[in-house]
Amino acid sequence: MESQKGSSCLRKCNLPGLFRSLLKCPENEKGKIRDLIDKECDSVGCSERSCQAAEAEANNEQVFIMFTRVTMEKVFASLAMIKAFYVWLQFALFPYNAGDVIQSDELIVNEFRRLSLLLRSFHGREQLELPGEESALAISKKLSACIQTYQALVKKLEVRATSKDSQTFLLKEELWKNIVENKCLMRTAGFSGSVSVMEEEGSDQSRMMRLSYFISELQHAIKSVRHFVKIMVNEMRVAADWDLEAAADALQPGLSYWGVTDICFAFESFICLEMFEAFQLPHFGLTTEALPRPQIWRRYFLQKYLELKPMKPGDCLSNHPESLLASFCRWKYQQVVNSKMELSFFGNLNFRNHIKLGGFPEAPFIDSFLEMARRVLRLHYLALSTDPVASIFCVPKGSRFSELYMESVHEDPFLPMNISSDTGPRVAFTVVPGFKLGRIIIQSQVYFSKHPDIL
Repeated sequence: MESQKGSSCLRKCNLPGLFRSLLKCPENEKGKIRDLIDKECDSVGCSERSCQAAEAEANNEQVFIMFTRVTMEKVFASLAMIKAFYVWLQFALFPYNAGDVIQSDELIVNEFRRLSLLLRSFHGREQLELPGEESALAISKKLSACIQTYQALVKKLEVRATSKDSQTFLLKEELWKNIVENKCLMRTAGFSGSVSVMEEEGSDQSRMMRLSYFISELQHAIKSVRHFVKIMVNEMRVAADWDLEAAADALQPGLSYWGVTDICFAFESFICLEMFEAFQLPHFGLTTEALPRPQIWRRYFLQKYLELKPMKPGDCLSNHPESLLASFCRWKYQQVVNSKMELSFFGNLNFRNHIKLGGFPEAPFIDSFLEMARRVLRLHYLALSTDPVASIFCVPKGSRFSELYMESVHEDPFLPMNISSDTGPRVAFTVVPGFKLGRIIIQSQVYFSKHPDIL
């Protein structure tokens, strides 16, 4: 390259002609020709140096363009990382996570320092040794990490959106609950007019309100059943010195339980099945009075539900011994607590005799039973006020597991899937019945057999 440029410079000068003249001219003129040759050589050297300077300037320009391009790639990579770390910092602030806040803050500061070094390098047009100097592949990996960070943030936002939807639903339930309670209090205080939720029984708001109320009342009813079972089992163990395993075997013969404490589910199943018997019949079939017309059916039973709600069982039974609640409590007590059980618990039948005469003595055992009966009756009234009317169902023994209709009473939700059997998990007995409200199914709580093949 340099020889070609040198020859081009020689072609522009007159040295060949001067050399030919020097050979032909006389001796006295050769001195002048030599002077001309020296001047021409000087001019040729200047031209060659000019070409080299132009070439060096072009090379410097190309280096600067390349340096600028690399610097900008690093700047954009750092900006992408700063943006990702800043989003991470925002998520760490709410809910507050001290570790994530400190870590994201340090990463942001480090990237700003990096940008400062890049700025100095660019203005000085010198390639500084930056900490963690990356190649194009490293920058690509850093951008990939940014993409992964954003994907994680998207998932976190989706989870948060789902949580917000659940909170919104719960707040709506609480709002409707407060509206009903407020109207009930206004009615009790003497204000005229009916409860507003009865005015538009076919509205979506009314249906959703009754559904949410039904689920809440069912949870309260189950809680009261378990509280009574706890008191009853304690009386069996302490006062009567019963063999709990033998008692559980009498209820569920030949069943092998997953754990020793699981025998309580047999007692809970017995209480639930007795308390929910005749649940589908209006007033549990205890009265022969004429039923309301279909047009006001839901209004009638919702009113019954609201009237029963603010009353304590003891006060209601003392003031209204002939009420449906009193009749329901007397009937269910004789079903749940037979005479042999009561005699074994308390040494006499005073509670039973007192209840037959229309009274309900004050005792923890009786109070727990009355609260359970009140909760079940309230759930019954609310079930008849829903649109469509809620229906109850129990899962037969030996049924295959179905996630749509049942759930395990065990804390481990994957227990049914862990049962080793060719036929799959099988139901040993129903603990808590399930309910259907139109297309909505509230799962039945069941106990799964440890050995499904021998059911």
